[in-house]
Amino acid sequence: MGGNIEQDNSGFLWKNEAVRLMRNCRYSDAFKLIKPHLYSGDDDASALILTILRHSDNVFQLIEEVDYIKERALAGDSIMQFAWARYNDAVSPEAESCSIAEKYYNAALRAGIADARMYLAFMYRDGDLGFVDRSRYFQERDKAVVEGSHTAVQQTVRDIVYGNSGCQAEPEKALEMLKKYIHSESPGIYLDPEYYALAGDAAYALGNVDDASSWYRRAMNEGCLRACFFLALAAACDVDGRISDTEQFFEIMEKGQELRCPAAFLAVQMAVDEDDFENYGTELQDQVTSGLELDLETAYTLGDSIGAYYLGCHYYEGNFGFGKNDETAWMWFSRGAVRRDPFCYKMLAVMLRDENCSKKMSRDFLNECELRALRLGCEDMLDNVVDAYKNGFLTEYAAEIEQYYLPLASNQDEEQYDEPDDDGRFDAWA
Repeated sequence: MGGNIEQDNSGFLWKNEAVRLMRNCRYSDAFKLIKPHLYSGDDDASALILTILRHSDNVFQLIEEVDYIKERALAGDSIMQFAWARYNDAVSPEAESCSIAEKYYNAALRAGIADARMYLAFMYRDGDLGFVDRSRYFQERDKAVVEGSHTAVQQTVRDIVYGNSGCQAEPEKALEMLKKYIHSESPGIYLDPEYYALAGDAAYALGNVDDASSWYRRAMNEGCLRACFFLALAAACDVDGRISDTEQFFEIMEKGQELRCPAAFLAVQMAVDEDDFENYGTELQDQVTSGLELDLETAYTLGDSIGAYYLGCHYYEGNFGFGKNDETAWMWFSRGAVRRDPFCYKMLAVMLRDENCSKKMSRDFLNECELRALRLGCEDMLDNVVDAYKNGFLTEYAAEIEQYYLPLASNQDEEQYDEPDDDGRFDAWA
């Protein structure tokens, strides 16, 4: 069939097959099918490749294509320059991956790829280029929206759903925006399924679980990998994330594993309670431990840094049948930190503070782990970062800390009241 697709002059056969592969989350196969058509002037080919590259889960499926991507990027192919930037940004295979990503995002941006600007904006937001610059993030995000970046539009909607980046949380407004976009915009031959997943996020934030499940299922059927996990949360878990419908939960997660959704391999982790584990027989415990290890390693390999975090925690705490091993815990936390997991950075700092590893790292490294965790969203590192700065550390980040973190810490201090020893009336008032 592949040969017939290659020879089809109308383009319909290969495009239909490419869309079919993408809807089944077979992004590596779709990439191989589309790439010969990138150089024929077919805009659909470029649009489909950019949709694949837009999401990190998809990028992890392209590891077999890395040599081709790099070769074409070095030769000046703008689409492959964006692909090479995305690979280094998402997978981070080398120590200099961050600078490689920045270089090739800029090259792709000069060629007119608007999504490249948005990924540079994320780097400004997260401090990947040295320091956090939120003003530059907003500036680049808004410019990318005007230029037609789907990534920028999706991030703007996401901020409206959750009230991030200075936005007021307005999930109802976001859902209406998405419905209008989905139904009125011309998506070409394939609409990025992330738009359906975002509609699911908005519906879930509004408490409309059935609507959220419907949107997530549609997103999953259109090829959105993350939608598999969120469908399981919406359809088979309570508001605290505890499984309420075991049969449906595992049915959805098994489907996700078939599609190679990274987060779907967290099924056992979510299903097994540590107290229950202690009551299992030896044989069942061994099965659970080996199953957890295999699934969490698979989740990490497919791109989910939380797999590395859980493995690090299990080896650090010695639970779920994992023998306590600080060296192995450090290894997994380090792997997750490379993938920008804030809690892995936090745990590296915790291990150094508790002196529970043989690594002889400087105090500066400990403080930088806490700062990196805070930048990426681990807010319980705020006091540690502020205290370190007030005690003469992290001085090279003075502008960032004084602009963003000192005011935040001050606001939190003002919001904390000393509770008087009374009969509960203060609590009622609070």
